[in-house]
Amino acid sequence: MKILQPYNNNIILAEDKGQEIVLIGTGIGFGKKAGQEVDISKIDKKYMLNADKKDLINLEVLDSIDENLIIEVQRIMESIEKSSCFQLSIGGLVSLLDHLDATIKNQGKEEEHPLRWIVKRIYPNDYELARRVVQSLNDRFKIHLNDFEITAVALHFINNGFSQSLNETMNTTEVINKSINIIEYSGAFVLDKKSINYSRFVTHLRFLMKRLELNEDISNEDDNLYNAIYDCSNSIIHETTDKIIEYLQYQFKKKIGKSERTFLMIYLNKLLTENK
Repeated sequence: MKILQPYNNNIILAEDKGQEIVLIGTGIGFGKKAGQEVDISKIDKKYMLNADKKDLINLEVLDSIDENLIIEVQRIMESIEKSSCFQLSIGGLVSLLDHLDATIKNQGKEEEHPLRWIVKRIYPNDYELARRVVQSLNDRFKIHLNDFEITAVALHFINNGFSQSLNETMNTTEVINKSINIIEYSGAFVLDKKSINYSRFVTHLRFLMKRLELNEDISNEDDNLYNAIYDCSNSIIHETTDKIIEYLQYQFKKKIGKSERTFLMIYLNKLLTENK
């Protein structure tokens, strides 16, 4: 395994059998140069670089980020990954480090984040993970990052795995919030926002909106499955599905066909069943 580029004492870009890998470990890049062998005993974390996403990750920013911050954030994320199903991608890690480095240098912002309550309500799991990160950084570096930063970090977690800018993620979050409002205003649903069914439903909405933004054709029809699910669903499911579809079609100016209506009814049925 050879070094392609050392970014600092603790992060290097390496190559192993034709695969580019970002390696993190205390002292793994100290005094190293491109072409030298990697000291595998110092590897704490590996991130494979996918060829199709490599150009979307600006690894160069790692040169200017405080090395103590990199090690601390990596330690926190390892703890989170061991206690939850959450896995931060290399792109998500670099973006988060870049944000936190700038924030700590500026000692954070004191105003309220405009999406704080929406993020906390729709993504309680991500918000809690972000709270753990901010609390750990405050304790480690004797600083005071407030609730504004918890929301900002949560948005990085929410964006993890999606090829979106944070502004796009914020817009998506607002649309999801309004979709959730439609469900809750029906009066039939008491949503458990920490349940697997809820998490899967929100993820489905995100992918649906991504396809709408990319103008992918989602007007396909599947009458047999649609009719079967429709007949098994009650009037509340029918009305709620229609309202969500109507809202999304208005928001994105694109027709949504029976296949997507079918999936929404399936998820809504699962959410409704959780109330019983």
